[in-house]
Amino acid sequence: MSRYTHAALQKILLDGLNPASVLIESESETPWASATFSGTRHYFDITVSGSDAIVAAANLGTMISEDRVSIDGHVIADILLSSHQLIQTAHMPMVVLGIEALTVRD
Repeated sequence: MSRYTHAALQKILLDGLNPASVLIESESETPWASATFSGTRHYFDITVSGSDAIVAAANLGTMISEDRVSIDGHVIADILLSSHQLIQTAHMPMVVLGIEALTVRD
């Protein structure tokens, strides 16, 4: 597993959510391999809160869907928003995002 790749992917996701208030609820990575490639599956559960949470989450979704993310030395073979939940509290909205990615060595 590559902590560099996981940390780089995490930074890309957090930068995509800026300036909203962000909390990484959980994250994990597992090795992945096929007959010709090796890499890592990455999982993130992120809570975005604040007055701009909905817009920030939408912007991140757009960034992911348009393949505007890259990591030196790796190919992001797959990245998706696996879950999306809006929680409206009395004080501010919160969006809970599940993000999954597969990176392979370039």
